Amino acid sequence: MIHVSSLLFGLTLLMPQGAPPAPATAQPQNPAPQNPGGPQLVPQQPGQVPANAGRGIASVKDYRGGADGCPYVRRAEDVRDLDLSKVDFEAPVIAKVNGRDITRDQLRMWVAFNSGYFGVQNELTRVLTQRAVEASLKDRPQDAAQFLVTDEDVAARLKSEEDQARAQGEAGYKGYVEQIERSMGWERYREFVKTQLQSERLLLPPVSPPLKDGEVADPNAEIAMLPAESAALLDDQAQLRDYLVDSYLKRQELPPLFRVQFLKMLQDKMVDRATVKYAIEDQLGPGVFMQVEGVDIPVDRILDFATADRQQWERSLRLALLYAAVDDELAKSNMMMTPQTFAGAFSSHEAEFANTLFPLKNLIQLRGFINMAEYRQYYMRRLGFQKYLREVLCKGDPAAYEAELQRHHAQFGRLFYESGRVSVELMFASVEECEKAAPGTDGWACAQERIVSAYEALTAKEAPMSFADARAKFSHPIASIPDGVLAQKVRNEMRMTLGETEYNIFVDGYSLSDDAYYNRVEGEVFGPVRMRNTPLTGQRGGLGYLVGKVGEFRTTASLKDFAAQRPLVENDYVDLRYTYFAHECLKNAEIDLTEKK
Repeated sequence: MIHVSSLLFGLTLLMPQGAPPAPATAQPQNPAPQNPGGPQLVPQQPGQVPANAGRGIASVKDYRGGADGCPYVRRAEDVRDLDLSKVDFEAPVIAKVNGRDITRDQLRMWVAFNSGYFGVQNELTRVLTQRAVEASLKDRPQDAAQFLVTDEDVAARLKSEEDQARAQGEAGYKGYVEQIERSMGWERYREFVKTQLQSERLLLPPVSPPLKDGEVADPNAEIAMLPAESAALLDDQAQLRDYLVDSYLKRQELPPLFRVQFLKMLQDKMVDRATVKYAIEDQLGPGVFMQVEGVDIPVDRILDFATADRQQWERSLRLALLYAAVDDELAKSNMMMTPQTFAGAFSSHEAEFANTLFPLKNLIQLRGFINMAEYRQYYMRRLGFQKYLREVLCKGDPAAYEAELQRHHAQFGRLFYESGRVSVELMFASVEECEKAAPGTDGWACAQERIVSAYEALTAKEAPMSFADARAKFSHPIASIPDGVLAQKVRNEMRMTLGETEYNIFVDGYSLSDDAYYNRVEGEVFGPVRMRNTPLTGQRGGLGYLVGKVGEFRTTASLKDFAAQRPLVENDYVDLRYTYFAHECLKNAEIDLTEKK
């Protein structure tokens, strides 16, 4: 039996031996890709990496060729943290960037992308399910009852979810309730559950109960079959289709985890074959967020499913300001891509991941983007920057561009290409914990004051406090890192643990993982770093400030030939430089914010 809470909380599909064939899109599900988690989410795995693995680096500065750090990876002390606390988000014009308006209507589109994942998923599934049901009932109107979902059905599903949550203990149940209340609220969650139930009845209805011992099947009784709609969606995956057909014929219920995964996959296939337009890419009517098979979905409808707090509005504004500043800078050199050129380039980009375990539409969710329309906005400007990098920064000289890549490979990025590991001690001041300790106080101000005190104690010229003592005095616990130590982590492991994704690194202009990895030296204390990587809209567990202290650096591989790694080097180099460039554009832009009076 599928449980919608599995979609809400996310799951990882584990294939045991003898399991049915995995869907081509099988992957860790991430229902809120914008905000995959703060520093408390990803548990450490003791024993994964042997102690002192690889070769120690005596002096990482010497290892980097004497450089103080990577010139295109921002340090914590250089981050421009715009103060958006006084912005009037009810004003018709929220801000101006170099004289160009960012209106409230425009910003609401980005808020919907930033916090509207559940709304987008609900509306895509609702409209496409209704269309498919209507088409089915034209030929078999007598089947209408099988698609009907009552309030009692929804209540039964919620009761089942509640029982599952309670079985995990009081903390599990509390987490279940809080996650729903903070992500969309109970009223909308009931609607979300109803939509999922309707979709399930269309695509994966219950398998007929198995026959009891000695029972003979009634030849005149109908048994549930894999719906024709689902069989058609699986026309390119015959093995999986045949497995499902066989399961229905043999009355073998699908394992719960597979049922969840298969339903999600079928829903995604429906979306892939539908005509879906987004207002950020197409000219749609006023107030319309997207259009699904000709049906307009208003922005208000998407935001109904999001408890978008001020934090989300500020994050969305930060992105809108960033894109406007980048556009202005690229336009000066005529580096903006035309729609026709970009369409061809994006098709080629998408084709790189076709027929892989992670097609691009799935991969971007792991990178933190909600869907392809949003990702295309990011990638369009990235391509424009790559052209700017070649034509402006490297003055159109291919040899100069290649030299930059080789330098990144041999010097600034060397640790990455030698599978280097770094250990970092962390302490965290939590906004949520500050607010719990003193209700009514400004949690951000409290957390900042707490972590600044810790930083000053750690870096005092006379009698500096040890990190362990400072952590005991100032730090709130990080559930997944009980001892506060990220031990010998490669860069991507550290990013995952801290909830950093390509998306939120770009928006914030900073990555603690990259800063430690590319800039810092042994024993260096750095920060404070403001963390905004929340698990879901409305959740505050990952909000606060971090201070880090770097331990040792080690390598576990030798540097491979540049030619063999060139595609990887170029991708990493452009990613790092693009984020740095975008925030330089923002720093140099003339920004006027509309503040509350």
